[in-house]
Amino acid sequence: MPLVNGKRKNQISIYDRGFMYGDSVFETILVKEYKPQYLNEHLSRLFKGCKFLEININKYKYLERDIKKIIKNKKNCILNIIITRGNAKKRGYSYNKNEFTPNIILQTSKIPTDILEFKNGIHTKTIKHNFFSNQFSYGIKHSNKLDSIILSKNLKKNIPELLAMDQSNNVIEGVSSNFFCLKGNTVYTPKCDQYGIEGVMKKIIINKLKKNKISIREKKINKNFLKECNGAFFCNSIRGIWPIKQIDSIKMSNNSFYDKVLNLILDL
Repeated sequence: MPLVNGKRKNQISIYDRGFMYGDSVFETILVKEYKPQYLNEHLSRLFKGCKFLEININKYKYLERDIKKIIKNKKNCILNIIITRGNAKKRGYSYNKNEFTPNIILQTSKIPTDILEFKNGIHTKTIKHNFFSNQFSYGIKHSNKLDSIILSKNLKKNIPELLAMDQSNNVIEGVSSNFFCLKGNTVYTPKCDQYGIEGVMKKIIINKLKKNKISIREKKINKNFLKECNGAFFCNSIRGIWPIKQIDSIKMSNNSFYDKVLNLILDL
């Protein structure tokens, strides 16, 4: 059963602002061998989001205790943490940050069995989407996920992830993952300062590549650029790395540089 503010329960108030307005932040974390993976990085982004939204997380001192409690006896699972502003006392969007006590919701779920199925590579398709701008909320993971929800209806068994493009035909991200591609001896990834989310796994990969002196650049990536690439992959914190075999009709040829990069990051 989930934990709500440290107590075993599976209900929240209908006046919770996370439920009413999406006034909340969240993190999804892989637990392996009883250990949350990259916990510090996830909590850093979580607290950054709380600070940005002025959610007074300082009123709750027991998050790490509750994480240990919820994953006890769970060897491998997915941990979800949601922090909402708290329960509204009156209707309306405005708030006084000092009047709210946040609600901290922790829950676990099983790791999907199909994750390993796609570790050897997938086919994907591009899809144009009119994204909501995240200029005001760059770098945080808030609970307004309508872009991903709308895009997800196009997922299929043989297309388990999509490559979402903005209205200018620039690559943004997957439905629930970040995107990398390789051209020559450089790795490229879209910058998420206008749309999309900077994933924890994306940052881990960038740091790993830099540490190994692999050239990595953030830039606008259009479909013509994809035609010149010799490799690509999706990533997120739960799936890890999903190599891409084909994007629309563009087959990824791969080469020794691609193999070198994948060997560095596959086990992250």
